[in-house]
Amino acid sequence: MKRTNNYLDNEKFKELVTEYIKLNYNDKGQWIERYENTMKTRCIKKPEKWPQIKDFIERRKKMYETRQLTKEDYQRYEKVAYEFCKALYKIAEGMLNTMKLQLDEEYDDMKHEAVMAGLKYSARFDEESNTSCFAYFTQIVKNAIILYIDKRKEEYDNGNVIPEYKMLDTRTVDQLQGEDYGEQG
Repeated sequence: MKRTNNYLDNEKFKELVTEYIKLNYNDKGQWIERYENTMKTRCIKKPEKWPQIKDFIERRKKMYETRQLTKEDYQRYEKVAYEFCKALYKIAEGMLNTMKLQLDEEYDDMKHEAVMAGLKYSARFDEESNTSCFAYFTQIVKNAIILYIDKRKEEYDNGNVIPEYKMLDTRTVDQLQGEDYGEQG
């Protein structure tokens, strides 16, 4: 089977994400303190993870403190952000196809929500870890889609009419949540 140009290369995607994080002048690190507190709490059960997380947080703080973007950086950011959004869009389309959801009226809304979640949580990706960039963002996209469906189902339960969510197979969204979506390739 021949590969199409829709394939995302994990290493190139990681380079794109790393550049996006460094150039994203909208992100000034407002999220770090809350993230640090959350991770401290989570690491109570697994204290061996804290040193790596603390190192990541310190690197991010230093990046925000020392970052000085040039006019060219601002211009480059627009192109990098566009390419990053296109990549997230591909991941969202792939996830919706994997989940086999038929959502004629809300398909684009779900992709939009997934891309927005990817942008929101991009700065939390540790480019120096061995974590797959593709797997990290695939999980964010998957969670965003599931949250969107849950929100819409809740609206439906409260009396609002929404389109019916049809699955092409017999699995439920809960069963899909438990599946592991690894890297393509």
